[in-house]
Amino acid sequence: MNDRKTDYKKTLRQMIIRYIVAVSVLIILIIARQTIISYELYHNDHISSVINTAGRQRMLSQKITKDVLVIYTLTDNTTIQGYLEELKSSLSVWEENQSELQKGKAEGETVTNSAAVKALYQQVADHYKSMLRAAKDVVQQLEDGNYNKVLIKEKQDIILENEQAFLDTMDQIVNQYDEEARNKQNLIKALELILFIILLSVVLFEIIAVFIPTERTLRKATESIYESSGNLLKLFEAVNEELILLDMEDLHILLLNDNARRMLEVESEDIEKLSLVDIINWETQDHIDLFRKLQDEEKMKDLEVAIKRTTGDIIYSLLSSVKGRYNDRDAILLTLNDITKKKEEEDIIRNQAIKDELTGLYNRHFLDEILTEEFDRADRYNFPISIFIMDIDFFKRVNDTWGHPVGDIILKQTSELALQNIRKADYLFRIGGEEFLLFMPHVGLKQATAVAEKIRKEIEDYTHPVVGKYTASFGVAERMRGESFPSVYERADAAMYQAKQSGRNRVMTDYKLACQPGKALHLDWREEWNSGSEIIDEQHQALITLANEVVNLTLADIDEAEANQILDGIIQHVIKHFKEEEEILSALGYPYVKNHEQLHDELIKRAEQLEVAYIKKEVKLSAFFSFLLDEVIVGHMLDADTKFFPYIEMYNETRGYSETTSEK
Repeated sequence: MNDRKTDYKKTLRQMIIRYIVAVSVLIILIIARQTIISYELYHNDHISSVINTAGRQRMLSQKITKDVLVIYTLTDNTTIQGYLEELKSSLSVWEENQSELQKGKAEGETVTNSAAVKALYQQVADHYKSMLRAAKDVVQQLEDGNYNKVLIKEKQDIILENEQAFLDTMDQIVNQYDEEARNKQNLIKALELILFIILLSVVLFEIIAVFIPTERTLRKATESIYESSGNLLKLFEAVNEELILLDMEDLHILLLNDNARRMLEVESEDIEKLSLVDIINWETQDHIDLFRKLQDEEKMKDLEVAIKRTTGDIIYSLLSSVKGRYNDRDAILLTLNDITKKKEEEDIIRNQAIKDELTGLYNRHFLDEILTEEFDRADRYNFPISIFIMDIDFFKRVNDTWGHPVGDIILKQTSELALQNIRKADYLFRIGGEEFLLFMPHVGLKQATAVAEKIRKEIEDYTHPVVGKYTASFGVAERMRGESFPSVYERADAAMYQAKQSGRNRVMTDYKLACQPGKALHLDWREEWNSGSEIIDEQHQALITLANEVVNLTLADIDEAEANQILDGIIQHVIKHFKEEEEILSALGYPYVKNHEQLHDELIKRAEQLEVAYIKKEVKLSAFFSFLLDEVIVGHMLDADTKFFPYIEMYNETRGYSETTSEK
């Protein structure tokens, strides 16, 4: 059986290769033949244009001779001027055509002049130049007002002396072009005939060597399929998955293998009475929509579904389907792959990935997962979020005195005490050795402080049999709308540090720190922030100054109208800076300038939204500072902007960019 399978694969591969080669050869020959025909038409059009232009040169030379002769015989100045203009026009066209013909061009078309044609043009060159100079001298005399019949007669004689030689040579050139065109046309026709004969030969060869053997192979394969059809049912039963064969029209069950019977708890004698509607109790999948997809889509793959058994147990399966034919009817082969155990294992692995192994609390990885979603939801629906950071006091002393096993017990006990005093909606994380963080959606600063105080008291009242009494310090902060996590974390951490400094075993909130003098953040410009462009660096430094001013505003008692005016000025400065920066990057040829412009647009939109929120009293000035610091300065100026610094440096080295920007 395996040998036959290998033979069929080899035969199929040979058939495919033969078909590919046969079709490729035919295509190449057809394209070659068509190319030759196209080239013949193209060449004929080009050579005709050149021959026509060469013929017109004869006529123009005769017209030039006639015009000079007429001018010689005339006495009326007005009539002479008319013929003069006509002569000038003829000379211009004649000179231009002769130059183009020598290059193998005419009427916008180009051919390659042969050596014989080039020799003839060389031969006619002296006659042409003599006639051209004489005719131009006549024109010059008349334009200068020197109508001298004797001089004009001399030029006329020169033209007449060279005209016949010019005409005879141009006739030879036309004849040479014509002869070469006929020779090339005969060659192309011969090639075309040869290709046609080859094409017929290839078709006959392919019929004999490809199509007839293929027909025999297909007939043999068809006989083999009929011979093997009885084994398909055995294969259906042997597959180690749950298989269901359905009538596509009404989803009536045609076949079930043993695995499917066991999963769906179906007896063999019941199969003919059941349809897919009756046999499966879908737990999470809209079965009406599923039935429609099964009938409409050609195939589906790995759709996760939940099936409820009669015992109430839930089975999770990956459902796949494909349409086909069975006993002369349209059918659907349905595959159910039981993944219940796999999902349970995945849940275990996920818990291991997002939870701290020692305490069972969430870890920093899971914190990073939920932050964006939770903060976006808080900003959208305008609800508060508070956090506190809890740090066990003198924990190092516990490890040093009683060892790490006892220290681990203290960590677990602290986790349990905290968990007993928070809501189900809260998230408790272990983010460091003895440091914990509680994330509280829909909780303001006052309520969060109360929760922290309750947990602090629980820890203080607990007595460990070995360690005895121990305590913890807490820092609480409420997130402002639009504030980033690093910012609110820093405020909570600063509050926790203040609790440590104030004697430990206490709860401190960040607003107490904000009210203390000298706590305002001040940003200083650093040398490594220089981009190499004086304009950009000056504007970046101005942004740092503006950020510091916003910090001062948050601590000062400032009039609301004045604050609105200052914020609007900051936004206008940012818009102006972004526009000038984009112009500089475009001049540099920075390849990612469009992406950079999109980042600017998003930041401007965010700033305008914050300004509106501040006017509506939805956010405080500190939220605007957080935006300037986190998103404009740290997130953009010190991250996205640094990516174009090498381009400025390269530009400065090669073109002197500083001079360019100063001129601009």
